[in-house]
Amino acid sequence: MPYASIALESPLLPKPTTGFVTHKLDFEHLSEAFRLKENEPDAEVLIIWTKQYLKRSARLLSRAMPHMWVMLCRMNQDELLDSLEQAALQNSIAEWKPDVMQ
Repeated sequence: MPYASIALESPLLPKPTTGFVTHKLDFEHLSEAFRLKENEPDAEVLIIWTKQYLKRSARLLSRAMPHMWVMLCRMNQDELLDSLEQAALQNSIAEWKPDVMQ
């Protein structure tokens, strides 16, 4: 049973879609990001939701691992920089990255 469902928008997706959060740590990180966002009116929650950044040892058990790198960034930060990784490193207000990710 999923912990939550979230609406996702990305230039890589043909239209907005729904994602289901199935890992407890991903859910906790998203919840904390949205709690902080309430006090940051010019911020948005960005996520990188992929298995690509899992450490080699975690890839063997990837189905049981968290897959989200969650960031609270200034509004439109992803449009100003080349990648979400740069946004997180340069101007994130806060970020949550599971230990199983590189």
